[in-house]
Amino acid sequence: MVKFTMLKAKKSVKSNNKKISFSIPTVSVAQILIQLQQEAHPLQRLHPRLLQYLSQYGIYEAVEKNITLFRQGEYTKNWYAVLEGRLRVIKGGQNYVVGRGSVFEEITGYDNIRKLTVVTKDFCQLIRLESKHMKMFCKSHPYQLKDVVETTGLDLDQIERPSDTEEILAPPRITVDHLDRNNQDAIGDNQDNAGNENHEDGVDTGLLDEEPVKPRWPPLTEAQSALLLTSLMDSYPDYVSQKLGRKHCVTAEHLMHYIAEVTQSQSTKETLGICQVLLEDGVIKPLDRKTEFADFQTEANFVYFFDKVSPLDEIDEDELQSLLDDLIRRGNDALFRMMLRRQPGSRSEQELGFIFNELVHIKALAQTSTSIKRELAKVVLLESHSSAGTVLFNQGDEGTSWYIILKGSVNVVIYGKGVVCTLHEGDDFGKLALINDAPRAASIILREPCHFLRVDKEDFNRILRDVEANTVRLKEHGKDVLILEKIPSKSKKEKSVRYSVMAGTAEQTLEYMLDTRTFENETEEEHVPGRDDLLEDYLLTHTMFISVEDLCACLLRYYNSRPRQTNSSDASAVKNRMSLNKRQVIQFVNFWNQVDREVMFQSVTVRDFLKTLCEAVDKDSHQYNLDKAWNVMEDILDNCTKYVEGLNQNSKLNISSDGTKSSEDNLRPIRPSDESVIKVYNADATYSTVRVSADMRASVVLKAAAKKLQIEGNVVLVEMKSNGEYSLFKDEEMSVETKLSVNGRLFCVPKESLAQLNPLPEQQGPNEPTGKLLETVTSKELAYHCTLYDWQLFRNIHETELINHILGRSTGITSNLDRLLVRFNQIQFWVSSEMCLTSSQSKRVHLLKKFIKAAAHCKEYFNLFAFSAIVMGLTNTAVSRLKGTWEKLPSKFAKIFKDFEEIIDPSRNHRASRMLLSNCLDERRKNTTTDPAPVIPFMPLIMKDLTFTHEGNKTLLDDLVNFEKMHMIAECLRQIRNCMTGEMEIVLPSSEKPVTEFNVQNYIRNLKVIDNQRRLMQLSYKREQKKY
Repeated sequence: MVKFTMLKAKKSVKSNNKKISFSIPTVSVAQILIQLQQEAHPLQRLHPRLLQYLSQYGIYEAVEKNITLFRQGEYTKNWYAVLEGRLRVIKGGQNYVVGRGSVFEEITGYDNIRKLTVVTKDFCQLIRLESKHMKMFCKSHPYQLKDVVETTGLDLDQIERPSDTEEILAPPRITVDHLDRNNQDAIGDNQDNAGNENHEDGVDTGLLDEEPVKPRWPPLTEAQSALLLTSLMDSYPDYVSQKLGRKHCVTAEHLMHYIAEVTQSQSTKETLGICQVLLEDGVIKPLDRKTEFADFQTEANFVYFFDKVSPLDEIDEDELQSLLDDLIRRGNDALFRMMLRRQPGSRSEQELGFIFNELVHIKALAQTSTSIKRELAKVVLLESHSSAGTVLFNQGDEGTSWYIILKGSVNVVIYGKGVVCTLHEGDDFGKLALINDAPRAASIILREPCHFLRVDKEDFNRILRDVEANTVRLKEHGKDVLILEKIPSKSKKEKSVRYSVMAGTAEQTLEYMLDTRTFENETEEEHVPGRDDLLEDYLLTHTMFISVEDLCACLLRYYNSRPRQTNSSDASAVKNRMSLNKRQVIQFVNFWNQVDREVMFQSVTVRDFLKTLCEAVDKDSHQYNLDKAWNVMEDILDNCTKYVEGLNQNSKLNISSDGTKSSEDNLRPIRPSDESVIKVYNADATYSTVRVSADMRASVVLKAAAKKLQIEGNVVLVEMKSNGEYSLFKDEEMSVETKLSVNGRLFCVPKESLAQLNPLPEQQGPNEPTGKLLETVTSKELAYHCTLYDWQLFRNIHETELINHILGRSTGITSNLDRLLVRFNQIQFWVSSEMCLTSSQSKRVHLLKKFIKAAAHCKEYFNLFAFSAIVMGLTNTAVSRLKGTWEKLPSKFAKIFKDFEEIIDPSRNHRASRMLLSNCLDERRKNTTTDPAPVIPFMPLIMKDLTFTHEGNKTLLDDLVNFEKMHMIAECLRQIRNCMTGEMEIVLPSSEKPVTEFNVQNYIRNLKVIDNQRRLMQLSYKREQKKY
């Protein structure tokens, strides 16, 4: 043992989640190192330069037993050398023991992530070097680093034996007695056992929030309860009576009838949900006080009473309508909680369907398959806690359930670290403890009253077992090539077991679909679209996992395949099988054509494949009875020929990068071969025009632009935005001309000139509002022309463009999708620009009302795209801060806009926006009198879903295509296809005159906007100064 001269230094001890430092007698590091030479200490092996450096900058520390120095995954803050004592090193799930002379870790690892977890087993004496000094040493001794590193390795030879394992102190359990946080006497009672400022059995007040979190939906007030009672008594005075000393009693039947009438609810479920809200908020209470009723009782004669309220003298209709709207919005959540409280075995099919539809909108379940969500709907439970500070479970506890936050938020607390993060609605926790059968890795403390979805361990494990039991694996050479999942039959007549593909090689999956999906009925020659999603999923997403060349080659091989013939008697069977193979390929190609339409013909490889296949079918038609198949192929080849002829006859699109696009060009989709004339600017604001095609790579555009602008050296292609920011184009990107933002411009400059690049004056947008023109146009006219133009842009999109977009724009063009996404920003900034450019407050108020009404009309036209853009434009900070303008807005419009804001609210994974889209599609289906009208969806949300699904799931799992991911992506794409069904046939507003139609149309299609947020804020402050 080294004997040290006594000096003052710091000793570190961790107690109850806090590190306490106090002065102890010890020695200087320089004196330690001198004594090490006399005792032949193991640290003498360190490089002399490092020992000298430690004597200057090293810090001596004495650390108590069972203290964690650092954990795996943390950033390196210190380097340690062990003077005395033993430590436990945890690496890869294995425990090792190291002693005096060990170091942690390499001296060059100051910017690295820790690879080990180190805990003291005894009282230890250490030398610590901070990361800044580690970095300084490495930079000061670059030539000796190699020799130094060789002396700082850590040998993990001694595995910890049971005899070495002393009892490790478990993390202190956190308990809460739900006492007042300011009640120091109550807290003090527990401090005697702890021996320090934090009691062992209490909750550290630092783990709680200083202020309570405001609930999203505050309970109804007494004034609102009285308003509802007054409305009920005015509408149906016979419904309210006095019973058992309670003045205002009403039966469940009468209350539901009143709610259904006054809210015009479309179903009994909606009415029941609103009644459940009234019960949960304490507006009504059951007259039978002997039994606890958490759910609204629907028995006709069950009696409720209004508690502690009396009817009002008069009713404010606006306040009543606002109250009813709030109840309608809250009703769905209340009904969801009500169904979750029922025992899993007693849930009806309708209730399971309702629960499943709600689970679809929960963020934590976004990546789970449909089959697992349906199983979860059968077993998921509701767990509620009403007090902030409640400890849901402690670190080290056994894992018994998986939790998803339905409402509220929680803090995640780790012993020794305190609060490491906060989880909110849609987040989940507790799953790893169930999967790994391990103790809880952290404690969970509620920040506010919470509702949780809970899946217990037994159900969780059963679902995993069922998934594996319903899984079939096909192997080749000992490796999985196809993984199938058993699915329920969609038809009662169908007796055979059906499977869906979970994963597989692209070729094996194609063969499986050709065998099982394309020719299920011998008398059926054509596939019915939508009957089976697997085939459609494959075709919608095939560009993500197989090239067109490989797909065509596989189809030709399958077409020409010949089964093995064992004897002469099998000749007829072989011929029938070959005939079936050929018809299956033709049917697959036919369905491919139905899914991809003319986009299929854009590839030269596909055109050659169709020609080859058609020749083969013509040759085999007589021998294998392929007359009907030949007719199908002939139609497809004719369509392909017409497409190629159209490419040569139609004029090329002419699109310039200054935003002056011809509106007629948007009537048809942009094709890969369509050419555009774009302006490419130099650093000195001069420009040259370059003719490019939509499928031209950015590297080719850059080369052509640099040649025309006569720029040499290391040049780059860059978009300069109006706010001064720029973004570089990658060499492999396509659709360069349509990627530009609203006021973006294309520059070709030397890379070293990027820092001096400035936006052009024309990019700043207009200086005057267009209020005079807008005054002559009604809000319905704006919505009408906006919807027609948005529909033209939307219907030009093909699903492959969305795939190309999430894959990085290098696999194909995204031009039509780009135009639509730019259009969204254009509408959004148009609304903000007009509001900020209008100097008169009264005119701003008038304009504000017009935009709100225009958004309402867009919603009526099922144009959720423009509706969301207008509302987001009004919520722009530059507009929302105009308090004086908003205060002048009539309460009726303010209420409408509040409802619109709640629709675009991103909480619950944009649940309100998703429900609006679902309702529009349902309403369209119910309209049987006319053809279904198309719906223009909120495209940025769909793009977010696609990106999230793509980035959150691997395309390949163990060299197999992850078809669970493909199913989820295809479901998003199918939603877009569903929205496109039908024709946009909206009536021209009667107030419009033919003379103004053309002007309004041109105005809407060529909006001039300010997309520089900084300039919008400057204009906003000019309109209304900030009040302090």
